Amino acid sequence: MTTNNIVPQRALGSQGLVCSAQGLGCMGMTAFYGDFDRAAQEEESLRTISAALAAGINMLDTAWMYQSFGAGGGGNFTNEELIGKAIKQHGRDKFVICTKFGIVVDSDAGAMRPSGKAAVRPSGKEADLRAQLADSLRRLGTDYIDLYYMH
Repeated sequence: MTTNNIVPQRALGSQGLVCSAQGLGCMGMTAFYGDFDRAAQEEESLRTISAALAAGINMLDTAWMYQSFGAGGGGNFTNEELIGKAIKQHGRDKFVICTKFGIVVDSDAGAMRPSGKAAVRPSGKEADLRAQLADSLRRLGTDYIDLYYMH
């Protein structure tokens, strides 16, 4: 794939990481905007990520909670798993991956809210951060995350 770098690149901090001045927010690729046909959505989303990369957009924003929760009969489909497929397709070095921690499923509030959606709450506990980091690394299929911040 040829990268045209239509989007300018910038240094992120002082550690030598370079990323696109514009990132691609990936939330809507797997969550919150209607029912999802997993196979069709995945194919279209991977094409979108490839097009963004070709334009020079290498920063992808994701989070574990951006998921379909079984919509469309495809089972849970997390955004981080989708980004992991893009990483596998293009190579880890092509992306600056940004993901988040700090939202946990609240088992104390009952499994689901009346709307049928999982009850969640914020958490800054170290144990939650470590568990979410390990889970994100596994879903993304990588051993590092470039930017990890609280949701």
